[in-house]
Amino acid sequence: MKISYYCQGLTLTPSRPGSTYYLDGVQSVGSDYDLASTEVKDTGRSQSARIYLPTNNSLTVDRIISNFTDETTRITGPLLHYIFSANSLYSAATGPTTYKLGYFPKLHGLSLTGTSSDILQYDLELIYQEESTILDASRAISSLKFMNSLLTGISYSISTLGFLREGTTFTGRNIEIGSGAYTKSPITTGEFNDGKFIKTIRAHHFDTINSVFPSELLEVIDNNTFVDGQEVLGLTEISADLGVEYSRQGDQGKWLGSTTSSESNLWAVAQIPFPISCSFTFTARKSIDTAIKNRQDNFTNQPIRLVFKCYNHDGSPGNYFVINLGTKNYLESISITGGSTDGSLVEYTYKYVNSNNDFLIYFTNTGNFTAVDQSVTEKY
Repeated sequence: MKISYYCQGLTLTPSRPGSTYYLDGVQSVGSDYDLASTEVKDTGRSQSARIYLPTNNSLTVDRIISNFTDETTRITGPLLHYIFSANSLYSAATGPTTYKLGYFPKLHGLSLTGTSSDILQYDLELIYQEESTILDASRAISSLKFMNSLLTGISYSISTLGFLREGTTFTGRNIEIGSGAYTKSPITTGEFNDGKFIKTIRAHHFDTINSVFPSELLEVIDNNTFVDGQEVLGLTEISADLGVEYSRQGDQGKWLGSTTSSESNLWAVAQIPFPISCSFTFTARKSIDTAIKNRQDNFTNQPIRLVFKCYNHDGSPGNYFVINLGTKNYLESISITGGSTDGSLVEYTYKYVNSNNDFLIYFTNTGNFTAVDQSVTEKY
């Protein structure tokens, strides 16, 4: 006998403002359940018992990102842009207009004080239907709810022939069975789509004019080559990643969240700084032009800003998707692959990291990309 679960969709409800959104562009959803246990020994006996430890569940979501829309029931673009703007932290149309408005720890509320109300938590509901009822139009759809989950990782990547993709990872303690309130018709008849203009963001939308690259990277990718007015840099893949790690204060004799799900993350504290990295992979057309020396100031801090031209919800141009990692990124590694006798091309990968907690992902219709840069006097 075979049992298949056909995923129909994924909804997300952040603790602030509490609205439920349908996630658009989901390509895959993966889930893992860690049911760790420990052995309990009894002196003088050869047999022992086991008891469970607190559970750890994770949900990973891979999405294709689309252009800016003003929808209030589904998320088509980058997840956090819509969550932050829904909390009135900045305008959804213009994005943040100062460094302070875009500073990640201030935006996400990552519990630097240690109370659960400070942490932005998420309830995710995975909607599915069993194989035996997949053709039954009247059958209600089932769901699994991942309650009070924390965001532990988010990444963006794009390759030469691919789409701009977002990967998110959520971890939590409790999974509940949904009420079955979803019916099949809203999903199969397209009632989630209200006619807004939706267009994916691809490699040819990359704006090399408004993007900013580290100087040592430019030395090897800028060959002053242009095709149809667009500079050819040889980039084959770009990725930007943020990780968030949490520590929890122990409470003797209590498993927080075991009886009340909302207490799962009580006293959870984010670890600073957040691991942030950005990698550029490109086809080599010349060798490394900068000396690599064994000294403390080998390379200086560098800016990274990636800009993509995209559309508004009515189909008009003039909107931009921006990945801004600030001005304090430093080169961590260089790797070289290919160039063997099979005729493969030589590819370089430059990896940058920053410890300044600069990870700003947003839409803007202003074209002012420097307003969110950190000034000399701004320190957090």
